[in-house]
Amino acid sequence: MGIQEIKSTARDDREYNRVTPHLLRHSHAMHYHNEEDVPLDQVKDHLGHANLQTTENYYAETTDEKILETFGE
Repeated sequence: MGIQEIKSTARDDREYNRVTPHLLRHSHAMHYHNEEDVPLDQVKDHLGHANLQTTENYYAETTDEKILETFGE
């Protein structure tokens, strides 16, 4: 099983890969924000978003550990 494995085939016979460039971009941004504590405004600039709201909508997800770290138990 490799990252280019076919995940599914659409009704029009287009094949979709298991890993896409967009998935890699999203994973990269999420890692830097959630694991490396890079502020969202810097993630916004890195990704080339014009508006911080766009970055917040897609990359401001958090983990249970982050919530506990911020607010306690």
